[in-house]
Amino acid sequence: SSDLSHFLQRQGGLSPWLPLPLQRMSAMPKDRVGFLFLLALAQQVTPNCAMSFFIEDKQYYIREAPARLYGALEYHTANAITEAIVCTVNAFLASSVATLMAGLPLSGRWYLMMVHLISHHICSSAMVQMCGRLTQNQDVAFVLSAGYIILCWLFSNVLVKISTVSPLLAWLSKACSMFYCVAGLVEVEFAGVQERGLPVGDAVAEGFEIHFGSGRALDQADCLMAVWGFYLLFSITGFLALKFRSMPRSDSF
Repeated sequence: SSDLSHFLQRQGGLSPWLPLPLQRMSAMPKDRVGFLFLLALAQQVTPNCAMSFFIEDKQYYIREAPARLYGALEYHTANAITEAIVCTVNAFLASSVATLMAGLPLSGRWYLMMVHLISHHICSSAMVQMCGRLTQNQDVAFVLSAGYIILCWLFSNVLVKISTVSPLLAWLSKACSMFYCVAGLVEVEFAGVQERGLPVGDAVAEGFEIHFGSGRALDQADCLMAVWGFYLLFSITGFLALKFRSMPRSDSF
């Protein structure tokens, strides 16, 4: 294992051994993981462009709620469904073009990679909307959203390896949705990929595995479920903020 890691880390060490069509994969541990990180990053950042719409959406509900034509739950559900459809289309178009141009994934599980990226985008949109509902103005909402995004960048296990972080801070990675997204994407990209009989892909994927108390590593399905768990957390928090913070008095469900 150590010999294989040393072999993979050598600059250009793999390239001479690959057939010409595969030489684009020679920087696998760096370039391809970096590209996955940028894809996840793009899906997380772009919902902030709609922050003004989320703020206006909250103001619209405040103006309409006294008429009691609908409750907070009905308004939130309709909004969440519409937002999920828009996010699915946006993420699919952007990610499909980017992955096809880059030749991702090596494992051939392209549709599964799309599911991970779309889910991450929907989750990030729910986070941004939650920030807009929790705060009183757009500036504070941007600060709250940006703070969480920066935390996700730092603890995504790409820019900084979690294994090198002090245990006093490493636990923060578990609170970052991007930490699970990146782990899932890396497994989809690399797991099972071999070259000349060497488990090159598995060696890369193992470096991004997430372990919990029992020692069991999360697979890509577990990571996907974790992302949707974050979505539920953001969505429920956003609903409660809409119900209790947007009204001078509570309304019925």
